[in-house]
Amino acid sequence: MSGKFVVSLDFELMWGVRDKRSIDDFGNNILGARIAIIEMLNLFDEYGIHVTWATVGLLFAENKDEMLEFYPKVKPSYDCNQFCPYSYLLNSVGKSEKEDPYHFAYSLINRIVDTPFQEIATHTYSHYYCLESGQTIEQFECDLTSALDIADSKGITVKSIVFPRNQSSSEYISVCKNLGLLSYRGNPDSSIYQEKSQENRNQFVRGLRLLDSVLPVDGYHGSSLSKDFGITNIKSSRFLRPISAKAPAIVSALQYYRIIFEMRHAAKNGLVYHLWWHPHNFGLNTAVNIANLKCILLEFKKLEDEFGMESLSMSELS
Repeated sequence: MSGKFVVSLDFELMWGVRDKRSIDDFGNNILGARIAIIEMLNLFDEYGIHVTWATVGLLFAENKDEMLEFYPKVKPSYDCNQFCPYSYLLNSVGKSEKEDPYHFAYSLINRIVDTPFQEIATHTYSHYYCLESGQTIEQFECDLTSALDIADSKGITVKSIVFPRNQSSSEYISVCKNLGLLSYRGNPDSSIYQEKSQENRNQFVRGLRLLDSVLPVDGYHGSSLSKDFGITNIKSSRFLRPISAKAPAIVSALQYYRIIFEMRHAAKNGLVYHLWWHPHNFGLNTAVNIANLKCILLEFKKLEDEFGMESLSMSELS
């Protein structure tokens, strides 16, 4: 089998960070992400890159009333109230995308749909956290059903899922299978990449991940496909960390070459290389990050010519 190049994006705008950040301190990243998305789509179109956009269900709504219309029947009962977005929705979200570009994105979803080879996947309805205490499997199923329903109301059939903050377990994966999903993005087969709840995250492990992003601490992260509870596990390989104006140039260069070497290893050995990030990671220093992405896509084109590596979305690969 030839190597496969998979790109998935966690498309969430403020819904993915609202429990940690505010519009005052993160709003520029979100507004910048809206510009970066258009530039990314232009690049993907130019180079024929198949991409999976894992989209928070609330972003499909054209107005606040529609957000409320697709409320899940049972809302998550997290022990930490901050994780639940519904009081935030009522009190902090505007009426429409024109008024509130931080929480609505239907126009951007349409741009994605109109670009060749782009897949709309789900990132749950409310950016649901499967490993946080207090919530239940029934609540997750209701949330995911709302996500699929609002997408279906726009004529979009969803086949893949990316779990918010990569939190998943066998029970939750089985729900995805029962609701008709074909694939999900799993974590690498490594102890340092197994996601935990917020309270159980380890700063030492996080440091190891940072180090592994620039040096081969944990080896190469290309993988083979596997089935988990009847659904295809397309394991992530590498998070594309954004280039910061404050970071030394050597850090960005090391990360770039770490990715390039892993891509080449996957192409040579018929493995899947799965690169992922969030659009808001490109919300600042957009030009530099787009230029870095272009270099990565150029490397893929070389591997396509040399080894027959293919670009596929998650659903295409499953």
